Amino acid sequence: MSWEEFKRKKKNEIGGNGRILNSKDDEEKTASSWQKFKEEKERLNKISALEHKENDKKSILDDAGYIYKNLKAGFKGALTGAAKSVTTEIQNNLEKGENEKKSLLSSAGNLYKTTNPGVAIIMDGIENSKKLLEDKKSSIPQKIVKGTMDSVSSLLNNTTPLKRGVDEAIQMIGKNNPDTKNIIKNLDEKISEPYNKLQKEIAEESQQYSKATQLFGNVANVVGNMGPSIALTAVTKNPTIGLAAMGVSAKGQATQEALNKGADLDEAIKIGNTKGMI
Repeated sequence: MSWEEFKRKKKNEIGGNGRILNSKDDEEKTASSWQKFKEEKERLNKISALEHKENDKKSILDDAGYIYKNLKAGFKGALTGAAKSVTTEIQNNLEKGENEKKSLLSSAGNLYKTTNPGVAIIMDGIENSKKLLEDKKSSIPQKIVKGTMDSVSSLLNNTTPLKRGVDEAIQMIGKNNPDTKNIIKNLDEKISEPYNKLQKEIAEESQQYSKATQLFGNVANVVGNMGPSIALTAVTKNPTIGLAAMGVSAKGQATQEALNKGADLDEAIKIGNTKGMI
């Protein structure tokens, strides 16, 4: 209510009693009443604000629930990353098989690489170096990054038992059955859906909690992300298996992150390979 509205209301109340208004006296009384009215309104607003704050205040159980949700998201993210490291790799090989024209000579060369990983790494290095020399668009720092990612991917492809042979087989499927790529892509999206939904919920809820609770939530997410590898280490009594699982998961998560930033599938997988090896 404004001062003018309050003044009119008071004059109507005084005039309604049937007496003659004394303008000076009534003006002073009205001003005094206005001051009391403002003080009372301010007091009620403060009470209302405190009640609203109290209603919005999260309990310890709410904080614990938020932290647990982050822990669960981290664990689910690790499993999702591990699965996506496989599905994205299959998609990439299916695309290569569909788009690349393989000659009998190149197929024989790949078969030779499969049985001779040491030679394969050297041959891949020569081929990748040639591509970098022919690349006129990239800057020197970009070429260094590309060269590093190509080297890591070559090392991974040639030292992992049977990987190159499996890749060749999948590429043949992509060449002969192009629709297979869409089936794997749909599977990949279904794998990601539960994790993405949980992450969206956490992002929406995070603003309702204190900075300290958000920090504990982030820590819980990291711990949850390490959960599967810790569990594998405990079950197998072999830390190498746990570290390998962590690397596979990191590869899948990094690949998806690169895809979200606009990288093409082959480049995203190379980024994933590099981060997974670190």
